[in-house]
Amino acid sequence: MKKSLKIWSVFLSMLVLVFVFTACSDDNINNDQDNTNVPTSVKEAFDQGFPEATDVSWKESNGFWVASFNLSNSRANAATQQNKAWYQYDGKFNMSKLELSVYELEMKYSKVNDGWKASAYFSAGFKIEDIDLLQRAGSLEAVIKIEVEKGKEEFDLYFTLDGKLIKAVPDTDDDIDEEFMPCPTQLLKYLQKKYPNAIVVEFEAEYDDNTMLYELSIVTKIGSLKVEKELVFDADYTFLYAKIEIEDEILAKLIKKFYTPELIAQLKEITGENDPEEWDIEIIENVNGLYSIYVEDKNDKMVEFTKNLNPNDFIK
Repeated sequence: MKKSLKIWSVFLSMLVLVFVFTACSDDNINNDQDNTNVPTSVKEAFDQGFPEATDVSWKESNGFWVASFNLSNSRANAATQQNKAWYQYDGKFNMSKLELSVYELEMKYSKVNDGWKASAYFSAGFKIEDIDLLQRAGSLEAVIKIEVEKGKEEFDLYFTLDGKLIKAVPDTDDDIDEEFMPCPTQLLKYLQKKYPNAIVVEFEAEYDDNTMLYELSIVTKIGSLKVEKELVFDADYTFLYAKIEIEDEILAKLIKKFYTPELIAQLKEITGENDPEEWDIEIIENVNGLYSIYVEDKNDKMVEFTKNLNPNDFIK
């Protein structure tokens, strides 16, 4: 059976407890606030960013002021709208989640609608449950998340505004919205400096042996190739490593182009598979920007095959 590419599974086995900062966890840490307590700088920034907002309420959460509101110009059901915007204490915008209707998807974001209808999920009979526009501070590109379901199966589909499906995540808990947790300011600054044109897919925090790790999933480019990177930081927001994900077919071509026939023969012997598209390969980027390539052997163990590889030599 064909194995899917696993870019970061070797690390997941070490994670014994997942702690995700989520909207639902806000119940334990949020304090609903009278609107008069909201700093003037925050309210002014919100009013400027969302002049058509109605029914606005505020609360503090995880170091942010969070506004919940309706939009008078939205086609989404006013009774069920769950629009939110996050602001730093100094009034700087961090991110927003705006609910969209199917009509708005079709009329305002037709390329995303076309991408959805061209996807395997639409063909398989999945139905739209919810649509959200996710916008973040700076030049980071917005994405549209479409929640779809069929029977007991649910997925969160992430699309760029030009209609490309960049990630599909199984939705196993309706109460968890970890991707709506805004990035800490330190990580946002890191992104704007290192990946100014990146698309942020999701952010979460995890405990590994009682050590906090932050994981930030982005879509970016290496040369002309679009890839997904999962950036991992420690509790002090220091970059540790990145997990690189490349489509199976493209990765197989890169492997065959980069490695000599002798090394390809070694890989075939290690994996027990002759077709590179059948190999389970993991690519890890270290703090110096160099790659290590791991491959799963016949005993289902990940072994390092190449290290300290210049990505510009590998991806051409």
